[in-house]
Amino acid sequence: MLLGGLLQLLLLQQQRGESSYVIVYWAKRLQLLVSSVAVIFDFVILGYSIADNDGRALTHSIILLISAIIPLVHFLVKYRSEQSQNQRKKQELRKQILLARKLQPNSFNRQIYAQKEQEAKQVLLKKQDEEQGAKEIEEKKDINEERDKEQD
Repeated sequence: MLLGGLLQLLLLQQQRGESSYVIVYWAKRLQLLVSSVAVIFDFVILGYSIADNDGRALTHSIILLISAIIPLVHFLVKYRSEQSQNQRKKQELRKQILLARKLQPNSFNRQIYAQKEQEAKQVLLKKQDEEQGAKEIEEKKDINEERDKEQD
């Protein structure tokens, strides 16, 4: 049943075009979970069989159950921390993508930016023309003053 489910998952992933590494990752996780549950079941059965021979059923069952549950809890905590790290990474990636979209000018913003840039260039050209005109006027005045001095 487990193998059939994994094969169906593999076919579904291939239809979506996703990598089979995802399936291997989840298959390993599922195998670890199933083996942990099997170990717990084995320890419980072992505890009851010891209890039948020894007479201390509750003590053996509890000790073996706790020793079997600890790896499962460790796995669940580790898995949850991985999931939260992956979630944080995805959130950061989404934030970066949104920020990049906000910073990237769209066509309307490009038009406005181009208009503002053109206006700024025109203002700069006007200032340059005025400065150049003022320089030419000063040069003409200097030339006229020199002519006047030469004529006197």
